[in-house]
Amino acid sequence: MSAVSQLSNYLRFARANKLETGRSFVQLLRDLSVIVSRGITPSEYYRLSMYEGVPPDYVSVKEYVRIERILNPRQTGVVNFDKWHQYCFFKGLGLPTPEVFGFVSGKRGMLEGRPFSGEAAALFAMLDRHEKPVVIKPFGGGHGHGFDLLIDWSALRETLTLKNKGEVHVSDFLAEVASDPEGLIFQEHIKQHPQLGRFSASAVNTLRVLTVLTKTGDVEFPAVILKMAQGTALVDNVGAGGIASHMDVQNGRLGPGFVWPGKESYERHPESGAPIRGFAVPFWREGLDLAARAHLNLTNARSLGWDVAITEQGPLLLEMNSYVAIPVFQRMGHSVRHGVFKAMLDH
Repeated sequence: MSAVSQLSNYLRFARANKLETGRSFVQLLRDLSVIVSRGITPSEYYRLSMYEGVPPDYVSVKEYVRIERILNPRQTGVVNFDKWHQYCFFKGLGLPTPEVFGFVSGKRGMLEGRPFSGEAAALFAMLDRHEKPVVIKPFGGGHGHGFDLLIDWSALRETLTLKNKGEVHVSDFLAEVASDPEGLIFQEHIKQHPQLGRFSASAVNTLRVLTVLTKTGDVEFPAVILKMAQGTALVDNVGAGGIASHMDVQNGRLGPGFVWPGKESYERHPESGAPIRGFAVPFWREGLDLAARAHLNLTNARSLGWDVAITEQGPLLLEMNSYVAIPVFQRMGHSVRHGVFKAMLDH
């Protein structure tokens, strides 16, 4: 990014946050000098209220990008951000994961191990063999984009009913999927643990477990957060309006909830009223162990983020990410500058 672009980006964030921060011209100049000297982006600086003081152990996005590229070298192929491939990986290792019934990519796909070429009859036949609802989501997307539930279908009327979009004709649905470069998977709907359902029943509230593999083969957990949905949202993503809370990896208990971006924090879920601070996540230790087991089966990627759902029977692996939104893991005074991350930054 050129100096002009950097200055333009800074001014944009400074103006957008002027009312909240109340920064004077002199203070804005000071802000700019801190951002330049520390290699922090304007987004980080203002969204994390660093004008009130930059945490000395904060790992910036710039620093994390450098670490992640070293730990996950691109020439190895690292981890394909493809939910279908990841499902096959989990399934092949016998790791607990929701069933994926198939995928559609363009005008081709696989449904229950059989080639699919866009025939409506084959889609309805597959759906009829499974309980409602069925999850649909892009196999190449993120941040909850494109997530929906198939809550009903009728081969007679040739219609599909989606939670968000309502009733659509199957030909329109398949045409839209065929034109979507991110593709689509059909997945089992998870029944989350009732204790987690107290936060939000509309979405599955999941753990995001950050793991780092040491050179000696040990797995570190730099940070773990629980994501919780708000309102009637079907996804718990923080970037889609959800709430997050840090989990203590020593006892499985949560700290206060927080949002991103924003400064709000919560002792209780703002809508359900369920206590957040001090809540003990069920099967938390098993969830960490599951993420570690999966990571140990990868040959090269050493820094990953795992989405783990918790059911009454235990944890399920949903997906893995080679890159995570590192500022979110450092809200409420937390830092990831320890273990392998700290050693690399010191080096």
